[in-house]
Amino acid sequence: MGENRIYFNAGFKSFDITRWQCSRSVVFEWVERSRKMMHRSTMSSKCMDWICFTLKEASHDKGKNPRKWKFTEQGTEHFFSRKHNSYGRFMSLVSLNRGGRDVLIIPEIALNAGWKEIAFKIERFIKSSKSITLNDPPRFTEVNYPYSSAVQESKWHTKTLHKADGTSRKGDITISKVDEGRRMNF
Repeated sequence: MGENRIYFNAGFKSFDITRWQCSRSVVFEWVERSRKMMHRSTMSSKCMDWICFTLKEASHDKGKNPRKWKFTEQGTEHFFSRKHNSYGRFMSLVSLNRGGRDVLIIPEIALNAGWKEIAFKIERFIKSSKSITLNDPPRFTEVNYPYSSAVQESKWHTKTLHKADGTSRKGDITISKVDEGRRMNF
């Protein structure tokens, strides 16, 4: 899952973005975590491109002037605004969809540093077309192979153990190994 997820920190928050492949499109899920809360939001790849553009655009100004952007797609409105408080500047992303609301707040990494590094990291992740590849060949199974035969002929058995007998007396279970005509208890 490492190729389909990125992580970054900003302020005292951590973020991870996960890429999900749907039937016809790619969807990204943002998770914002801090000490006492967690927010989750889902966005399309077109919206993620817009977020990268907006983060770069918001990084150009070094002042505390607020600025707002709006993006609409398939019944969902996204509002991105640059704001500031006593802790510094931050970007607020509000997504309104079908009566629900998702909010993500991305603080600035350092005073007047902007969000360009975050934008470039997200953009590289969006543009990469890496997918998970399996290194091991697929395991083949037999459809009409009974479970009891699989257990008896299991590959985890040692070569010396071909048959075992189990007995139970007053809650004690005894397993004895039958090896070439002689019985061994263990």
